[in-house]
Amino acid sequence: MLGKSYADIVNITNSFLTIRLPRYDIASEFFLKLTCLPYIFYMETCITYNTMLFCSVLISLNRFIAIKYPMNYQFWFSTKMMKYYFAGIFIISISIGYVVLSYEPYYQRLGEENGYFVGFKNKNVGIFTACYTLALYLPCAILAVSLNVITAFELKKYRKQLSI
Repeated sequence: MLGKSYADIVNITNSFLTIRLPRYDIASEFFLKLTCLPYIFYMETCITYNTMLFCSVLISLNRFIAIKYPMNYQFWFSTKMMKYYFAGIFIISISIGYVVLSYEPYYQRLGEENGYFVGFKNKNVGIFTACYTLALYLPCAILAVSLNVITAFELKKYRKQLSI
């Protein structure tokens, strides 16, 4: 839970500094000269979005195992397993980030009065984004929702048993 909170704070701060300021044309020359900023933005975005997504899945899994298989809880959420989970999240996030960076992000002018936004020199980034969204994010979202629904039904059954 704490990892998701840190990811939220870092993501909001990064989005404000690297997206909002250039969009409102504040210090535009600064952003054009620092060509590393779009790279930092997209690497950080990949890391934080993946962290938030996988932490949501872990929270759902935590609830599911606690309700459905309480005897296995100590194994699945031991310190050793948590280290594996977060190492896996970080490796997947960095991998996606490096692939996104290969599409060469840069600041480009949105319009005469509209400031700058981050674009890509290689326009095939949309295909990659659609592929990893469908292959990774969609199954994780379905898994999290499924685990939460199963957990809710199990809790409902448990409540009925208590009220007898």
